[in-house]
Amino acid sequence: MAELVPGVIGSVSGKVGTVIGAKWRDIYYLKGLPSSKKKQQSGDTVNCIRLAKIYDFLSKVSPMVEEGFKHLNTGRASAFNLAMKANMRAFKGDSTDLDFASIVLSAGSLTGAIAPVLSFEPPDCLVISWADLGDSYNQAPSDRASILFYNSDKDMMVTSAGEVCRGDLKAGILIPASFGGDHLHGYIYFTNAAGTKNSRSIYLGGFTVPAGKWDNVNTEK
Repeated sequence: MAELVPGVIGSVSGKVGTVIGAKWRDIYYLKGLPSSKKKQQSGDTVNCIRLAKIYDFLSKVSPMVEEGFKHLNTGRASAFNLAMKANMRAFKGDSTDLDFASIVLSAGSLTGAIAPVLSFEPPDCLVISWADLGDSYNQAPSDRASILFYNSDKDMMVTSAGEVCRGDLKAGILIPASFGGDHLHGYIYFTNAAGTKNSRSIYLGGFTVPAGKWDNVNTEK
């Protein structure tokens, strides 16, 4: 803020460019307008929170993510960094809340799981099944499945990587009894037997684990 000595043009009052002229106790002064830095800082803060959240999520399953992105042309970037970049838009609108349906665990041209269906098998097994495509183009029964279920209430994950093949047409994942009543999000992708190609991961939906008897799963995509 600076004091203004009136000259031949008189005193200044109101906004002039990027400054405001005002008077206090017979003292005329100029002060600068608030800059847009606050808005920029707010945007930077949101980006920092988003970066931290997606890093925290992906780092919990870094082997699965690195396998899912390692076949891309990484250049100087690591597979994990490519996964980070691919997931920076996995948020709801302008907020910092993760959009689980938009999270990507792998990328590639291999065919993904076709018509996946979730169900429960008592007492503690979550089953995912998919359609049989035989030995058709860009997929094979020998493709290995990578599966992830994330408990958003407890911030815990259960995974299965390479234990089941596409030709098995289903996979069973044991769920801890403590997950009863919690909300889960599921993902699946395939890697060919040679380990040189991946499919893009598919979001299986969000659902609540039944606290009592398990029958089927109603997913929300």
